[in-house]
Parts: sequence; C-alpha cells; structure tokens
Amino acid sequence: MSRSARSLTALALAAILFVAVNVLAQNTLRGARLDLTAEARHTLSPGTLNLIGGLREPLALTLYVSASLADEIPALRTHGQRVRELLEEIAARADGRVRLTVIDPEPYSDAEDRAVEAGLQPVPLDRATGRPFYLGLVGTDGTDRQETVPFLDPAREAFLEYDVTKLLHTLTETRKPVVGILTDMPLAFGPGGLAEAMRGGAKPYAVYQQLRALFDVRLLQPTLTAVDPDVSVLLVARPAGLSDDTLHAIDQYVLKGGKALLFVDPWAESDLDHGADKAATLPALFDAWGLTMDAGRFVADPRLAISAGTGRRTVPYPAWLALGAEERDRADVVTADLGMINVATAGSLGARDGTGITLAPLLTSSPAGQLADVALVAGRPDPEKLLTSLAPQGRVQVLAARVNGRLRTAFPARDGVKESTAPANLIVVADSDLLENRFWTDGRQPFAGNGDFVVNAVENLAGGADLIGLRGRAGSTRPFTLVEDLRRAAGQQVLAHEQELRRRLNDTERRLSAIQAKVPPGSGTLLPAEEQAEIDRFRAEVARIRKELRAVQHTLNRDIEHLEATVKAVNIAVVPLAVAVGAVGLAGWHARRRARRVRE
Repeated sequence: MSRSARSLTALALAAILFVAVNVLAQNTLRGARLDLTAEARHTLSPGTLNLIGGLREPLALTLYVSASLADEIPALRTHGQRVRELLEEIAARADGRVRLTVIDPEPYSDAEDRAVEAGLQPVPLDRATGRPFYLGLVGTDGTDRQETVPFLDPAREAFLEYDVTKLLHTLTETRKPVVGILTDMPLAFGPGGLAEAMRGGAKPYAVYQQLRALFDVRLLQPTLTAVDPDVSVLLVARPAGLSDDTLHAIDQYVLKGGKALLFVDPWAESDLDHGADKAATLPALFDAWGLTMDAGRFVADPRLAISAGTGRRTVPYPAWLALGAEERDRADVVTADLGMINVATAGSLGARDGTGITLAPLLTSSPAGQLADVALVAGRPDPEKLLTSLAPQGRVQVLAARVNGRLRTAFPARDGVKESTAPANLIVVADSDLLENRFWTDGRQPFAGNGDFVVNAVENLAGGADLIGLRGRAGSTRPFTLVEDLRRAAGQQVLAHEQELRRRLNDTERRLSAIQAKVPPGSGTLLPAEEQAEIDRFRAEVARIRKELRAVQHTLNRDIEHLEATVKAVNIAVVPLAVAVGAVGLAGWHARRRARRVRE
C-alpha cells in the first residue's frame, strides 16, 4: 500500500474513531466532563460541594420535565439538559445521599397530578393543544418533608446552582432560621409606635410582616449585652443611642462568624424622635472594621431622582432615588431579580485603604451621583434648590454592599475576640428609610422591590457560608462578540447617515417652502431657473445619500454574514478536523517510534 493510501485510510479510521468515541461518551459518560469554559460553568461550587458532603441523611430529588415539548424548542432543550446535568453531578458527588428521579409528566397522568400537588407551575407553551410544560424540582427528606422550585426559569439560569443548593439547604434545616432585630424603628407596631397601634391607627411594617412569614423573628432589647448564639442573622436597623455594651455585643457576634444585615443612615427621614439629629450610624464599629460613611452627607443623583411636589409643581427630587437594573448587581442573588428599589437621603459607603477590607456593591447610584450636605434636606427641603445646587458631573456612589475581609474588634481593651478568624458575613445598607412603607408599598400592593431586597438579603445570609459564596454564573447562551461588535458598528454608521439624511431633508424642505412662499397660490407663476435648479440639486443629493446609505448597510451585512459563516465553519468542520489530524499525527508518531525500536 502506498504512503498516500495509508494516510487516507488512517484519516478515515480517525474520523470513524472520532464519531464512535462521541457516541460512546454520550451513552456511558453522561456524568463525566472536562470543564474548559472560562467561568467553569459546569463545575460545582465549593459551597455546593461542602453542603452535599455534609449531608447526614438521604434526600430525594424529583425533576419533572416535559421532555417531548422541550425537544421542540432548542433553547428549552438546552436549558433542560443543563438542569439535568447539574442534578446528576450533585447526585454523583453525594455518594448515594442524593437520589435523583426524572419524570416526564404526561397530560392527565398520575405524574402530572403529583407535580400539581407539589406546587409546580407549568407554562402553557403548546397553545394548539393546551398542553402545559413542566420544568420543576421537588426535594424530599427522610420524613417526607417537601421543598420545591416551582419552575426552573431559563431566565434564572445564572442562578440555577444557587436555587438547587438552596433547596437542599432548606431540606437539611430542622427549624426556621432565627432573625434577631435590633432597631429604633417601631417595625412591629408601625408608624406611631405601640400607642398608635392600640388605637387601631397603625399596623406592623410590611417588611416586618414579610420576615415573620419566613423566619423566626425576635425583637432584641436595645440594652442587650450579648447576642444569643442561636440567632442566624442579626438585623440592625436605624441604630440610635446604643451603649458601648450593646455595640460590643454586635462587634463580637460579627467577629465570631455571625451574619449581620446593617441599615445605617446619614439622615433618617422617618426618625421623628431625635429632633435635628437624624443620623443613624455605627461610627465606633465602622472605624474599627475599616468602613466609611460620612454622617453629614447624603447621595444626590439627578438622573435617578423621584418626582416630588413642591406646592407649585412637581419636580425631580435628587435626594429620593429610584434604583433600576443598572444600579444593582445582577450577578448577586440578593439583587438579581429585583424591581425598582427606592431609597431616601442614602449615604455613600467606602472601605479605608490598608485595612484589607473590600466592598462588593449591591446597590449604587448612577455616574451622576454626588454627595450633598444634609443641611439641604433639613426642615422643609426645597427640591428645586437642591437640584440647582448640584454639580454637572458626579461618580458612582455605593449605597449597599457586601463587606469582604477579616475584621478587627472595636473594643481591644475588653475581653473577647480581637480579630475575625474568617471573612465577614456582612451586608451594609446606607439607608434605613427604604424599610418605610411609603417608599415601596401602599399597604396592599408593592410598587417597588424594597421588601424583596430585605428578604433576599436575610435569606441569603441565613443560608450560611455555602449559600453566601454562590454567585450567578454566565448562561449557556454565548453570543459571538465579534459579530455583535460588527452589528453595533453597522448600527452606528447607519444611524449617522440617517441623521445626516434627515438634516439635509429638513434643510431642503425649509428652502423649498421658502421658495414656494414667493409664488402666490394660483398665480401660475413659474419658479426662476436658478431656484428650480437648486431644488433639483437637493433632490439629487438626497438620492445620492440614500444610495450611499444602502451601500454601507449592504457592505456591513456582507461582513457580518461572512464572519458568521467563518465561525460556523470553524466550529463545525475545522475543530473536528484538527482533532482528527492530530490523532493521525499521533498515530504516525507512535508507528515510527515502534518501527525504530524494531530496527534497533
């Protein structure tokens, strides 16, 4: 056999081997993978591994997925496969302590009845037949206690591992997490306090009611000298007049690994009991922990300003801010799926250099945010005066953040822990007014996501270090960035030409109107030759610009199509071919090596 014939035969065998290995791997190595993605999307996080490694009793997971419907929609099929692979990886790593069952709930079947009874939420995808699509997860412990994820929404794919790990964590809990609340606010009674509540004029704050529905909530005395060790999360809201003993208790709780959610404020608008001093801060703790917040200044932001009435008219009030998607961390589970968050005279958080402390912002201002003196909102604030006093430029200000790093005690002379032995589990919010009903709910229906933000933060902290460490991951949809860049370039160039075209068209219409105005209606007078020629020139110019615009669009579309075709060719043909060629080369190298050994 000639050398060329041997090469062709080897290439054909390599191709056959390549296909065979893929088929074999698909059927026998479903749970095994080599994760080469940039974000390690298919590798379990340390928090998840710690949780399943510490399971003390077996858990059962049942995935209800309408497989036949998912096969008809590529995006759902991909997401469903991602869900299944994640669950299979968890079951494989749990050494038998997690049992996975996958069920396709056919319409009107017992399986569908069980899915409905468990609280799963189907999505009506097939409108012709009305067949619902299920993609939900049911977890069960040894006592048949159930927890569910009603629908594993593809839009939350970045938090898929978090949602599953949270379900497992909840199943391992034997009681509700305890949330200890230390506050100067009448959260349990509502505005006006106990006296107003007894007269029927007030009821508990909505956020307090939400917390009580999900957690074991305890109101702590402001004179406490120690935080009970069974408190899962310490929530401190609008601290005012706390003694050193109470501050020491907070300090030691956090340094010993306790989870805390702190709401401080440079100007607590809801505080009606402390006169002109409305600052609610923790300066002793912040100084020792390396945190900063100027108690005399608040964040003003004209871009995010909520409208307020001045008596004369409604104007933007830059002390009250409506924070949208761009002002929250969409990769953190606490803030990922929130609606608008409303804050009032919030402070700006920072970390001092040299302390080893860093902040992971959860909520921020826009780039127009800037610090303003609280004197501007004292008494009867004037929104117009505040708006005109702001500088034209600002910068992004941090309004809420996770605190990362090891903390030192604020009371080194006292007995107790001097430095935390592990990174802090701490979220700080530089506004307490966001807890007030008036900023997010009318008592019946929420109009902002303030309540969800508080519940998410408490829930995340209560989940322990394993859940706290889980952040969002990149989704399975991977856009071609070069293609997208070309599309953006095309849009910018086309827009520029369109704007030029509109400008010239408008100019032509003005000139034409001016020329026609010189001719009385019905007079039959003809336009002078020079003016008629000018109109003709403008029409020719418009035609030329339109032609150029079409040419630019055609050229850029051609570049995009060429790049897309090239990328597809590389993914579909070149990479497998390169693998095959590499296999052939490796086989040839081994053959030559064996031949040399025989000759020797």
